[in-house]
Amino acid sequence: MSELVPELHDLFKLTRLDQDVSQWNSQDFEAFKAHFPSSTRTWQGVLQHHDWFGAGYPSEPDTLYLHIADWLASAFSRPSEKEEGIANFRLHKLWKPLKSGAQEDVRLQNDSEITALLNFCSIDPSWESFAKKYGFILLNRAEDAAAGKNITSLYTHCKLTGQFYRILKSSSQFVVSPSELGGKTREQVRSLVKDKRSNKWQLVVAKSKFHFFQNPCRARDLNIFGALEDLIGEIHSLYPDNVLFKTSDELLLVLTDGKQLSDIATKAQQRGFWTEIIKNRRFLNEVSPTPEFMKGTPNMKIYMVYRQRFLLPSVTSVRQPGRQGIGLRTMF
Repeated sequence: MSELVPELHDLFKLTRLDQDVSQWNSQDFEAFKAHFPSSTRTWQGVLQHHDWFGAGYPSEPDTLYLHIADWLASAFSRPSEKEEGIANFRLHKLWKPLKSGAQEDVRLQNDSEITALLNFCSIDPSWESFAKKYGFILLNRAEDAAAGKNITSLYTHCKLTGQFYRILKSSSQFVVSPSELGGKTREQVRSLVKDKRSNKWQLVVAKSKFHFFQNPCRARDLNIFGALEDLIGEIHSLYPDNVLFKTSDELLLVLTDGKQLSDIATKAQQRGFWTEIIKNRRFLNEVSPTPEFMKGTPNMKIYMVYRQRFLLPSVTSVRQPGRQGIGLRTMF
């Protein structure tokens, strides 16, 4: 059996059936049960990543990691308060209002479309191939359709879930034995999850902001921003799951112990930048994308080597010719 693909856990959110997933025995599902990709590990994640579905709840380490990763992804990207109003499944973008006449609900509605989705999942696709085929829905369907919360795409939520899943599963700090879950009731699993999140498991949330010593004053001096973009791109390629968000001069990272931060600061110094890092280590129930406002006392450290002020290359030569473009770059 293949590996579980965590990004596909919200499979039914691409369809009109996602409001009814707690009613697995309802008539709506009868027409599709023959097409369920039951032989795949990913399907087990679909069934077990929540603890309130009628179909199941985490019964093995991988689906427990997925359950917690799904919750963390929502905590990092979903607004904490909702407004009064009706559900809206279309993603709301402040910078790009929906055009008049545009399709409000992009979810798959027809039985044939839902059947095709399930059949595609039966071949156990990778996240990349799934996103390529159903990217329009992923990018335009709101992860949470509640009024006022429809500002995060399903694509962003799925991608963050995959990142958190791999962070949890790959670290020896987050060990779950099969005996902790085998034969346990739903309430016992809920109690276990609560204990892990509140008393056992911790993560480091860090913001790293990069600065340069130069004071650009000519058009060619703007190449320094290109060099900074290259630095951030290199760090992202080294820690693809740990970098949750990035801008033109800042990274938001989630780490198991924070040891990578000194490596990041060193790479910045080698390229002539100095780094301001704020980090906070808390239990999972207390983490958020703003380490400076999390409980406890955040730690701030500035990594700067003053002598590099006199060793830096000319600001006009730090980027290779032909490379152009300055601006805000984000992952999603």
